[in-house]
This record gives sequence, C-alpha cells and structure tokens, in this order.
Amino acid sequence: MRTKFYAFAFFLVTGLMAQAQDIHFSQYYASPLTLNPALTGKFDGFARVDGIYRGQYYGLSQSSSIFRTPAISADFSLFKDKMNGNALGIGLSVVNDAQTSTGNDPSGNGTSTGKINTTSIALDLGYTLNLNKAKSMQISIGLEPSITMKNTNGAYEYPQAFNSNLQYDVASPNNEQLAQAKKTYFNFAYGLFFNHKPIDILTYYLGFSMNNVARPQTAVIMTNNPNGKLNFLYVVHGGLEITVAKKWTLIPGFLYQNTAKANEANAGITAGYDVMDRSVNGVRQKATIYIGIWNRMGNDVGSAFQYRNITPKIGFDYRRFRVDFAYDISMGNIAQDAHPVAGIYRPQAYELAISYIFGGPKPIKERDMLFNPRY
Repeated sequence: MRTKFYAFAFFLVTGLMAQAQDIHFSQYYASPLTLNPALTGKFDGFARVDGIYRGQYYGLSQSSSIFRTPAISADFSLFKDKMNGNALGIGLSVVNDAQTSTGNDPSGNGTSTGKINTTSIALDLGYTLNLNKAKSMQISIGLEPSITMKNTNGAYEYPQAFNSNLQYDVASPNNEQLAQAKKTYFNFAYGLFFNHKPIDILTYYLGFSMNNVARPQTAVIMTNNPNGKLNFLYVVHGGLEITVAKKWTLIPGFLYQNTAKANEANAGITAGYDVMDRSVNGVRQKATIYIGIWNRMGNDVGSAFQYRNITPKIGFDYRRFRVDFAYDISMGNIAQDAHPVAGIYRPQAYELAISYIFGGPKPIKERDMLFNPRY
C-alpha cells in the first residue's frame, strides 16, 4: 500500500512537469480576475484590491504544502457617472504557483527533489452594459492578455519508472530529461457575465470564460511530450442571491470547468446573516457573517467521475472590507490511499482571502451600483 500511495503522489506532483496546474480556488469569487476577466471593474466603488493564498496537499508533507498559490489583483471601475451607469474596468493580476516535490524511491535506490515556480502577470479589461432602464439587467465582457514565466529547478531524476499497476519496475528506467529550465510564454483569455435582478429579493447570474486561447507551448521535458501545448480551458459559473428574511441571505452557486478530457464541478450554498445594518450620518454601516458548505467533484483523463473534497467556508464583510477562509477536506482516492500509510496524513488544503473596495471622489448613485458576486 505504501508503494502504491507513493506512486500515486509521484504522478500527482511530477506529472505536472509538462504543464503547470490550472489554478482553481475553492473561493473562486474571492479572486474575480483569475476566474473571469468580465468581472473586471464590476463592483460598487472606484478601486478594488483582492488577495488570496492557497496551500494545498500539506498532509502529504509534514513540513509544508506541496502547492502554494498566492494571487493578488487590483482593478478600477471607471466612468460610471459619464456613461449612465455603464462601466469600463481595467486591472492587473499576478498569480504565483509553486509546486514542490520531495520524495523517496520506495526501493531505496534514489530520491527526487524539485520545484516548479510559475508566475503569471495579466492585464484585465472589462466593460459592463446595462440592458434596461431600471439597470437591473447587465451584461459584461472581458479580455485578458497575459505573460507567464516558468522556472524549473532541482533534481528530477528517477532511477526506476512506475508500471501500469503503480508499482516500481526496476527493468524500466525513467529517462525524462529537462529541455530547458526556464520558459516564458504569452496567453490570452476572454469572458462573459450576465446578471439580472427581476425582483428585490432575487438576483441570478451566469458567467463563461475561455482560457488558454493562445495555446502556448509550455513543455520543459524532452521525452514523451512532443506537443506540450496547453489545452483550452472552459469555465461556466453561476448562482443566486436570495433574501429569505430581514437579515438572512442565501447564496447557492456552481462552477464547472473542462480541459481536454478532464472535468471538475464545484457546487454548494452559503448563508449570510447581517449582524449590523444601520446608517450613521447618512453612511450605511453593514456587517455580515457568512457560513457555507461546498463540494468539489471531477475526473482526470481516463478516470471515472468521483467525489473529491468537501469545503466549509466562513467569511466576514464590513462595509468595504471582506475576509474569507475555506478548508478543503479530501474525500477522493488520494485520501483513501493516504489513510493506511504511516507518517502520511489525509491531504488537505486551505485558503485565506482578503478584499477591500475604495470609494471614488463622488458617491455612487444607488441606481448605478454594479452587482458583484460574492460566493
């Protein structure tokens, strides 16, 4: 069982040599520009700053997470007063994804240590258009050109290869070689977003984005990867915001993404309770606590669709400031394989997100406020 688990973990981490992992946050709306460029500038205020950090699979290593992904973005919502409530958005986002692998050959004949560090810098452009006079129905479009720098370092040398049974085959040496340690490439994404508030207590929304439009060549190894181009990544997301009582809001939602033959779905519900809602000198002061439960399911190439993890979430929103925390509890095959292995714990992930919106020189008219999805 130990051999099988190490083999599973080996493929999970080092299989990303050819292509970096697609960034996917459990709190995907806490990083709006990496989710959908159409959300650029779509908020009530002049400027917005978002930051999120994800540590993933720290249960496989007692010292640190295997994946560490911080992201930060800043965007501006411009010209709402000059365009009758429509808005132009412009922003910048930076994402760093560090993947660290340190493992032992179960046969005792070798070790492997290495790190893949990927940094993407993107320019985000968005435009929101009101579709009716009441300004309760809006559509947004967004474009995102980006540049990515990938640096591979460490010793990726494996004296044996795994066979189809996820066992070491001493007669089959691993001959992978690095073609180049560093690589820089250009990419492109676009997105659409629609929201409608037909009645005061209900808002529904739906978004779509397409990533890796440029299909850049990302391979850094020589063998078994003659192409190495990123596959198109399609993302569909949506949800509802429903006021069910004076102080309560329910926010069910979903996200689905597909690349090549791999699929993933994230769905759940968040409840918000207003602990404070008052007006001081004409300024609204509102504080809300959020608690949610979400689930992630999916399949990789050639595998069956399976339950992956359950994610409790908690958040606090006060006026223009918000802080959120999520914790992924693994429930899939990797959790089952890790359970009987001494010194290996159920792999987990956690996220911490912070957001702040700065007001502009003029107060925003209530009818010109832009809907901003929260969970």
